[in-house]
Formats: sequence, C-alpha cells, structure tokens
Amino acid sequence: ELVARIKSLFRRVDSLTQHKETSILKYGNIVLNTKTRQCFVNDDKLELTPTEFNALSYMLLNPNQAVSRQELLKHVWGSQWDQDTRVTDDMVKRLRKKIVHSNVRIESVWGFGFRLSLVNNHENN
Repeated sequence: ELVARIKSLFRRVDSLTQHKETSILKYGNIVLNTKTRQCFVNDDKLELTPTEFNALSYMLLNPNQAVSRQELLKHVWGSQWDQDTRVTDDMVKRLRKKIVHSNVRIESVWGFGFRLSLVNNHENN
C-alpha cells in the first residue's frame, strides 16, 4: 500500500509539472510559441531575431513586473556577458517598433529596466 501511495504522489507531481511547462505564452494580444519560436500579434506573425524572441519571452514570463537590464543581459546573452547595458536599450527599442500594433507596451522603469503592460482600450483608438 505504501508503494502505491508513493507512485500516486509521483504521478500527481508529474501531472502538475507538465502543465507548468507550456510552450505558449500569452499576454494581451501577443502569443508566443516557445517550441516553434514564432510570435503573433492577433493573427499577424512577427519576425523577431533570436535575441528579440528570447527577451520578449522572458518579459512575457514576468508580465507587469519590472525586469532589470542586468536580468535581460543574463537571460538573453548569458551570464558571461560583460558589456554595457545599452545593448538592452537598443534591443527593446527594436521590439517596441515590432509590437506597436499590439495592446502591449514595453515601459521603461527609470534607472532599472523595463516592464510589460497592457494599453487601455481608449488609448488604442
């Protein structure tokens, strides 16, 4: 009976883990598929560089939360990256242009980094 209970616990843990490992990230009208590495705004496909894709996916995993420039450097370029954080600003500038038709904005958090936020409907009109 003990072995059956333990097996049951392992099955439940496996089930919960599989649900958390989703390949689809959604925020507002942006949909990002991490397995196919495709991004859509509504039904329009966005052409993103690998760096832009990685940065956007990281920010989509942390919506409404401020993400530091250093965090993006570490996640997107790797922990060995030892350059000026202006590289993140340039990449975010390109991303902003690409998602301009979405209801998602990349806000600057002064002196820190960036945050994804949703645009109010009246701002889109």
